[in-house]
Amino acid sequence: MADNVLISKMRYVQENNIDFFTFDNMSTDDSYKTLVNCGYDVMKVNTASFNLEFMNQMYANKFHIDKPDWCIIAGVDSFYYCPPFNNLRHLIEHADDNGFDAIDTSRVLNFWYTGFEKDKPEDIRKEYFFYEEANNSWKSIQIFKYRPDFYIDGDKIQAENVYYNPDFAVLHYRVLKHGKDKKTEQLKRRELAWQTGQTRKCHGVHIKKTIENNIWQKDRTELSDIRNSIYWNLIK
Repeated sequence: MADNVLISKMRYVQENNIDFFTFDNMSTDDSYKTLVNCGYDVMKVNTASFNLEFMNQMYANKFHIDKPDWCIIAGVDSFYYCPPFNNLRHLIEHADDNGFDAIDTSRVLNFWYTGFEKDKPEDIRKEYFFYEEANNSWKSIQIFKYRPDFYIDGDKIQAENVYYNPDFAVLHYRVLKHGKDKKTEQLKRRELAWQTGQTRKCHGVHIKKTIENNIWQKDRTELSDIRNSIYWNLIK
């Protein structure tokens, strides 16, 4: 069965009227088959390690071929919301109409497994409710207007006129049930990329810190509930 996070992301892009292209990098479930059967464009690749620079070049090549109005670079576990805009497309159109060439995506809400969530929920957004806001000290730009000379550095884009909205948030379903197994596998691929010089060691260090902290479940009383936030009306 395909990862339920992927199923949730497919619903999300449909709700937001966003074109969706996926690079399937060594999935071990039915994700590739599910994407193909649902009619999505997908390219299967195998980098063995987590070769971030190589994947970024694949993203860039795809954008240069398609030349979309705007581009989004995001993992399958990230969902964007910005009330009062009803969907992501409306937000992008607003930024574009006002002369911006990118959207600040630095604010992240990390969701945690609290011991009560189902193993394979139908929609991850309606099962995982408890989160904490990340303490990010760097600016992240993952949504940007296409231009021939754009440059990807890690997980951000170089841009000049960036739209910032304090209500914008990336809902990141970071540590789910069985999170330890998935993060451990991710770290092995990150370490291989570091050891072979394919990726700078500053890229992916958050995975290593997650493993070292060894926290895979949190008490919901210590977290915030998304159902009490301005975002819930856009999710439910």
